[in-house]
Amino acid sequence: MPLVTLKTNISSEKIPSDFHVHFTKKLSEVMEKPQERISVTVETEKSMARGGSMDPVCELHIITIGFESKEKTLPLTQEITQYLAEQTGIPPLRIVIYITSVQPTHIGCNGRLMG
Repeated sequence: MPLVTLKTNISSEKIPSDFHVHFTKKLSEVMEKPQERISVTVETEKSMARGGSMDPVCELHIITIGFESKEKTLPLTQEITQYLAEQTGIPPLRIVIYITSVQPTHIGCNGRLMG
């Protein structure tokens, strides 16, 4: 049940209107998780700086189950960085991804825990 939040300082007009749908599909493919379990939140027009610059930047936070190893997090980081750069025009150097792997007993939906 990945919970995904994208924060960026670019305007909502620069994000494709169908971004949520296609991003969910991409995450599903890369993470090997069902689309039905992925939640995506996009927060635009944030006051954000990186390296002392207000140039376009984004931070992606992924909370998920089972992503403790580099063998899982590295391919995810590489593919999603490329995807976000293509979709938003933000340079890869200004795309920060942080992944939090949690226990199945730490995420719930529909009144039940995932494990």
